[in-house]
Amino acid sequence: MRDVLDSPGWQTMYTDGGPESPYDLVFGLYTDDFRMYGMKIAGKTAKCGLIALYCMNLPPHLRYEPENIFIVAIVPGPSAPDSETISEVLGPIVRDLQTFTDGKILPTHMFPEGIRVRIRIAPVIADSPARALYTGFTGHSATYPCGFCTVHMDDIDKVDPPAWATRDGHQVRFQALVWKGKRSPKAREDEVKKNGVRWTSLHSLAYWDPVKHVVLGVMHNWLEGILEDQLRDLWGIGRSAAKENAMKTALAEENEEESFTDDDVRDSASELEGLEMDNSTLSRLRPRRIRRRSSPTPPASVQSSQNEPSVPSTRYVTLPTWVGRPPVNLGEASHGSLKANDYLVLFSFILPLVVPEFWQGGSSYLSQDASEVSRRSFENVVICTNIVCSFKTSNAEADLYTDRYKRYRRSIGQLYPMWNTKPNHHYAMHNGDIMKFWGPLPPLSEFSGERMNGTLQDINTNKKIRDMEFTMLRQMVRRG
Repeated sequence: MRDVLDSPGWQTMYTDGGPESPYDLVFGLYTDDFRMYGMKIAGKTAKCGLIALYCMNLPPHLRYEPENIFIVAIVPGPSAPDSETISEVLGPIVRDLQTFTDGKILPTHMFPEGIRVRIRIAPVIADSPARALYTGFTGHSATYPCGFCTVHMDDIDKVDPPAWATRDGHQVRFQALVWKGKRSPKAREDEVKKNGVRWTSLHSLAYWDPVKHVVLGVMHNWLEGILEDQLRDLWGIGRSAAKENAMKTALAEENEEESFTDDDVRDSASELEGLEMDNSTLSRLRPRRIRRRSSPTPPASVQSSQNEPSVPSTRYVTLPTWVGRPPVNLGEASHGSLKANDYLVLFSFILPLVVPEFWQGGSSYLSQDASEVSRRSFENVVICTNIVCSFKTSNAEADLYTDRYKRYRRSIGQLYPMWNTKPNHHYAMHNGDIMKFWGPLPPLSEFSGERMNGTLQDINTNKKIRDMEFTMLRQMVRRG
């Protein structure tokens, strides 16, 4: 599969098979929040939301051109909307789209007397917070944080599927109707805690599946999620000073609790001698020597620079001219935040040439077993990156991704026992199933939407919140 047009998801958009007529249209729904003022201006921070439709019938090179993107709405700011606000915003949009479910006769240039036009909305493309908000699920801090399965937050670090069950679209719709039937806010709050499902206007579309018709944004989930955590949280490259100090303090406290000092040895010997005198049974025990050690040896230390790849050597890697090079001062605060493409270049081109030499060149203080686990862990995350960021995929590659990603997550638990699993790491467990249903993920990524966000931020406005979203929408319509 090279595009969504080759996927099983495309073939199931209509009950009678895939789109047969050029007027059987499928639109992907993109949504995201962005800062109305760009970066902070005089302390002002305000957000508004973008809702846009991509015509998936178009070939990939035309699909995301500005003139082919339909900006449906700009969600008013200044703060991020809640689920009720989103439902009110989506309501009129969904009602208009419902008239095209069975088809609507519209005149065209080639058919002035009219031809039937049908529309389907799928998939929903967004980052994790927006995806949960628009599709009727709770967020990453809820008891049931995942919209693809029923995993409990207490089981978020488990890798094997028996820990959860895949959600069913029909059951989710029923649960959403139950939530909608509750009249009081307290009753709805109690209901959503049971399964992590609430009503959204998209449920009014009879064909829309709240589980299958949603994709994980590869940009936020993988590049700026999994890879960023690997680089910053686990390896410590670019980790903030505050977080670095907090981790050092936590590790020192753990070492202090687990270490067996000379005083502990003497106290234990004195206590044993007293017990031997009081109890004749204990006096027959064979004396054992208690080994002394000043501190435990962890599998890997996330704050030690010796366990990090040699960052300066990355600047000597030769790259093609068409590949953007990440900052040469990687790890320093002066280069600012890395972009999604920087993480892709690092883990696809640069680090695979640097990291193996680091762990096998004798410079690592880790044991041979720990070094092997580290090497295998990095190997797995690189394989997963190459698969999930490829513009073609297959069921075999999707299965390979799932297998390698499970190995990667297990290795993190061995190497970094102090590290807590994030919901985003669990979400990535479902990328394999999504690739099988929708095909390669890059054509369904958030990159084009982020470019639109930047364009909206660059529009000249009077900086008045009550007028800004209308000005942005008017200017984008004119440009289209």
